[in-house]
Amino acid sequence: TPPIISVPAQNGGVVNYCQTLTGNERRFCEVATAQGITDPVELAQMLAQFKHESRLTPIAEELKYGESFLFRTFPKTNKRTWGFESLKDAASVCCGKNPQALANRIYGGRMGNTAPGDGWKYRGRGFVQLTGKDQYKTVGNAIGEDLVNNPDLMLNFEVAAKASIDYWKRRVRPAVRRANSSFQDTTVVTKAINGGEIGLADRQQKFNVFAAKFGITQSPTTTPVTTPVAPIPIDDSDACAKCRRAEAILQQTTTQIETNSRFDQGKDTLVREFPGLEDVFRYVEPYGEWE
Repeated sequence: TPPIISVPAQNGGVVNYCQTLTGNERRFCEVATAQGITDPVELAQMLAQFKHESRLTPIAEELKYGESFLFRTFPKTNKRTWGFESLKDAASVCCGKNPQALANRIYGGRMGNTAPGDGWKYRGRGFVQLTGKDQYKTVGNAIGEDLVNNPDLMLNFEVAAKASIDYWKRRVRPAVRRANSSFQDTTVVTKAINGGEIGLADRQQKFNVFAAKFGITQSPTTTPVTTPVAPIPIDDSDACAKCRRAEAILQQTTTQIETNSRFDQGKDTLVREFPGLEDVFRYVEPYGEWE
């Protein structure tokens, strides 16, 4: 059960919660409030989530994935004709050798990427790793920026912040409403962002810090703890059971995933468990594409 929230009285005016922050935290807070995020609980939760995701620093996807990861995550199939046939095939573009070629191979021809070079042009950028021409167009239109012709604008702090806030409004707010919950529930918000509870303890701790800075009191102050789910025996013919087993694996590997700040270990675990699956764990931010 989420803690009970008490928000300080605003004395008939708007409290400038951003004044309690410094650096990128304050910059992001000021952009968020200008975009209409003024509720202190929602603001604290947003800052906590995006600080966990990116340290509030816009970055571009480096595409330095190892050959084993590439081969296991993107194996060639009838559907994924561009996939990797072998470790040797993946080795040609792995490990930062040719990130441009890698991006064009794994992102080209989908997500709105139709022209040669679009995979690289519209690789992941920003706080939430906006990926694919379709998303650059959708988000750019929403925030009033020409991201299609200027994708590197996603590395500008203010633009990336606006894109993240648009993502929040489109994805997180509806998820909280559907759950009949509130922004004080870090578990619900975390699931809306990554589909599970990866990094939940750190996200909760960051929310507690921002809440305290904003003068929000919580009682009791408890941090949710995710209990690993025991392996689920399955019949391989049962696709739904496979999904349940995959979820269990993800929860059991939360610690390793969080420690390495990547999903690689969780993905590798899934691939080892289900070597015959065509659609192997791929998640593209910001709106979630499982493939």
